[in-house]
Amino acid sequence: MKNIMYAALIFLLLCGISTATPAITPIGNTNIVIANGTDVNFAFNSTEAITTSHFILDGVDTTSSERSMIYSFDEPTTYYNVTVYAENSNGISNSIEYHVTTKRIMAATGVAYVDETRYEVLKENFEDLDYEGIMSSAMFPFTDLIGRIFYLVLFAMPFLLLWKQQERMTIPTVLALTLGCLFIGFIPEQFKNFIIYAVILSFAANFFFMSRERR
Repeated sequence: MKNIMYAALIFLLLCGISTATPAITPIGNTNIVIANGTDVNFAFNSTEAITTSHFILDGVDTTSSERSMIYSFDEPTTYYNVTVYAENSNGISNSIEYHVTTKRIMAATGVAYVDETRYEVLKENFEDLDYEGIMSSAMFPFTDLIGRIFYLVLFAMPFLLLWKQQERMTIPTVLALTLGCLFIGFIPEQFKNFIIYAVILSFAANFFFMSRERR
């Protein structure tokens, strides 16, 4: 009688073991950072025998009878979520969430050299409170492109525009005198005489028109 009871107990235990719902645990880290083009093996352990494993990536459910699945990730700088669960005839297991990040592709060449000479000169001028040097350094982007003729353009444009708009010489003459004193040292030598004559002529013309208006 005892043997029959032992046999029945063992049978019930075996039936209970074989009919349990599986519980799965991941093998390895669930937060994964890889280079693009790398294969990742999503593997897990199960407390029970399983019939089907499910690996869900981007809404696509891939099934297998194995406890692992290998995916290849080819897109750089991309984030993936992979859900894994298993099942047998008695139910569905818990889920495992994997988070996969692919690194960006590194440049094949280095960053181009940036000449910081102009910046260093400007910084030194500020430190020394060299106002003439500060003004000259601030104009480097323009003088590097078109040369020192930029100062001629900077001098002439406000003068001509004000003259055309107001049709009077008073304000353009004062502005020309002010800018001329500031920029005369930076204007190319071949244009200095022209600037001086233009300022003198402006004063003469302005004086003439003012004296004529008083009559």
